Amino acid sequence: MKKNLLSPAGRAARASSPTAHGPAPPVLVVDDNPEKTLALQSVLDELGCHTVMASSAEAGLRELLKRDFVLAILDILMPGMDGFELARLIRSRPVYANLAIVFMSAIDQTDERLENAYALGAIDFIPLPARRPLIKAKLAAILGLQHKARKLEIVADESVRKLRATEERFRLLLAKAEDIAIFFIDGSGMVIEWSHAAELRTGWSSEEIVGRSYSVLFVPGDIADHVPAEKMADAAAGHQDGSERWLVRKDGSRFWARFSLVALEKRGTAGYGVMLRDITCQHRAQQELHIKAEVLESMSESVCVVDENSRVVYANPAALRMFGYESGELVGMDVRLLNDFGAEDNEAHVAMLTAHFSHSRLWVGEWRNRRKTGEGFVTHTRLSAFEHDGHRYFVCVQQDLTQRKLAEAALQRSRELEEVVTQLEAFSYSVSTTFGRL
Repeated sequence: MKKNLLSPAGRAARASSPTAHGPAPPVLVVDDNPEKTLALQSVLDELGCHTVMASSAEAGLRELLKRDFVLAILDILMPGMDGFELARLIRSRPVYANLAIVFMSAIDQTDERLENAYALGAIDFIPLPARRPLIKAKLAAILGLQHKARKLEIVADESVRKLRATEERFRLLLAKAEDIAIFFIDGSGMVIEWSHAAELRTGWSSEEIVGRSYSVLFVPGDIADHVPAEKMADAAAGHQDGSERWLVRKDGSRFWARFSLVALEKRGTAGYGVMLRDITCQHRAQQELHIKAEVLESMSESVCVVDENSRVVYANPAALRMFGYESGELVGMDVRLLNDFGAEDNEAHVAMLTAHFSHSRLWVGEWRNRRKTGEGFVTHTRLSAFEHDGHRYFVCVQQDLTQRKLAEAALQRSRELEEVVTQLEAFSYSVSTTFGRL
């Protein structure tokens, strides 16, 4: 008798089902014996299954076309097409590759029939008659395995979906990234994958360079020194490489690049990912800055840079020597402290410069300065303004005129003395002439 699934026994049987916490698994029963199918449906109902009955192999095929099933229970001896032929048709279609098949029949279970059943991918062959608990236990185990297999399949499908999405994002990154060139080489250094950015940076197309050694990107001196092989060996040893070096384009021109090579391993196959970025412009700018810094450091004239708040932000060695300060003492100082004017004169001179730079970018003239010792001196000053990042700065180039002033004063005294001497000589001549006449 079919159990009431709402009774305590029915609820207990349903709770023990491997699919109690999921949707009812669809099961196809193909059998031409109504009594047998009714009894089998009772067992499957207790296991929480959604059972679909078919009284012939042809009817079973029609049900398979309508929906998916997790399990097909097939009789063997049926009018027309038998269970073995039906199983053979099912297995011939890839869409049913994961469908579990169980043969359940009163036919004699000979070795040949067992071999035939298992050759068709059957999970089990249940001979009849058989005790109901045994049938239920076997079907519960099979459904439990199918449920676990389906969960694993879902996880695997989701993992594959995520992997494909990641690969697609990475492919788009390779295709769109133009600033950083990324490509891949195998364990021998041969290029196996080439990006659009790599083509833009080097001039090599994917068709031209795939299968070539990546050493074609290195300058001849590096190739002679085995640098490409050394880079691969370092990466294989786990060393992070982020060096900068000259590389060569297809046309022979060179570019300065930030170069990084990372060891990769997939399914035991060694390979490397290579990233390079053309920083030739930055490299040249750095070289220019370095040269300019060297020029400033070696100048005999004092050079100071002052911000819009009158704070010194840079002073070259000549400025330190001229004002008598140690390295670092001038930076951050209020530049007005280097002036040698009285308080009122100082404010007046600063106001004069402020007004001048409201309509000009350059002022040239003499300026009174004061050393750290308090000694005053005069400089020839060239003051220019420039803008950087929205802020105004002033470059002050000064030459100490102390020696020149001393020389000018000495020359002036010499000229005055010469004039006195000339006057005395003229007076002496006039006196001598007068006395001669007398």
